[in-house]
Amino acid sequence: MADDRKHILYLSSWYPSKNNPFLGNFVKRQVELLATVYHVTVIHTVSTSDVNNIELEEFKQDHLKEYIIYHPPGKTLFQKRKIQRAALDLGLEKVSYVDLLMTQILLPKGWQFMKVKKNFNCPWIHIEQGSYFRPETRANWSIIEKTIVKRCSKHITSLFAVSEFLKKDLKVVFPNRRIGVIPNHVDTDLFSQKKQENGNDHTRFIHVSTLDVKTKNPAGIFEACKIVKNRKGKAFKLIVISDEPAQVWKKHCSEEGLEDIIHFEGAKEWEDLPSYYQNSDAFILNSDYETFSIVLAEAWCTGIATLTTPVGIGENLPKHLGLQSKIKDASSLANRMIEFMENKDQFNSEEIRNQAMKYSSSNVLEELKAIIDTHVG
Repeated sequence: MADDRKHILYLSSWYPSKNNPFLGNFVKRQVELLATVYHVTVIHTVSTSDVNNIELEEFKQDHLKEYIIYHPPGKTLFQKRKIQRAALDLGLEKVSYVDLLMTQILLPKGWQFMKVKKNFNCPWIHIEQGSYFRPETRANWSIIEKTIVKRCSKHITSLFAVSEFLKKDLKVVFPNRRIGVIPNHVDTDLFSQKKQENGNDHTRFIHVSTLDVKTKNPAGIFEACKIVKNRKGKAFKLIVISDEPAQVWKKHCSEEGLEDIIHFEGAKEWEDLPSYYQNSDAFILNSDYETFSIVLAEAWCTGIATLTTPVGIGENLPKHLGLQSKIKDASSLANRMIEFMENKDQFNSEEIRNQAMKYSSSNVLEELKAIIDTHVG
């Protein structure tokens, strides 16, 4: 019997590679989800000084093919673009036909997306989750970035954001485009519900992020912890998991007398994260900006409440999912932490998980299939 699966070619500005194995890992998970239903081919180019010539790595598993192409950076703008095009062309040589182009994150590789669209003359679905559409970042776009976004807008068949929060910022840039919303997904079997406990006076908070000062505001979290410690003593702990180096923050917390409260963990594989959520009472997100925030969805899937700023899917947070704090306000976060510590029994784990099931792999896959089927039949 002939295999009638449609073929999706997938490109993204972010995608895991040996140089940065965590960059765009949520994109890879969506690719793997799509490959359960479609043939999916990924082409991703990586600029690196580790190579002198263009090198291609090929990975194949079931209905998924990944071509990761490493190339020298180049010295001039002309040389850089020439090498990038040659790297992309090497990947395209591996693809004979395409039913649909799907892409994520326009900058900086949007010009590649346009080239592929022209090459195959197929429908193009773009899903955006980059944070560079926030007003303060958009104001500093270069001429090249503005040009890429403007030209892509003319060729994208359908445009989606990963949250209603991001959609509002996209609408400013694409005022005449219809913008849909398709969320990221969580493996709800992996991120299973925590077991109910019979009371615990010690409150356990968790934070998972890159600790990027541009968006995550880790300093505000640690300042809030200092406020809470001064008011409540050692009645709580915070576990911090980051796939980026945290030595500077470890030193900072030690200098602030928080080493007995805050414990840093290194990078964790996705499969290892659920137990950390399940052994916590609440998740803390203190970001200045998020387009989605997969960690919120992961926390809810395990049934734990969240203390979050109004960003990404944490905007307009329902009261049964957690407590809302103000952006760039450590005192506000400290107050919410104390409020949670004193009232944590009011949150129902099962109710939280039920709310999060809309981000399950099966639900999101059905949404993606509905979108794809309207483009390729």
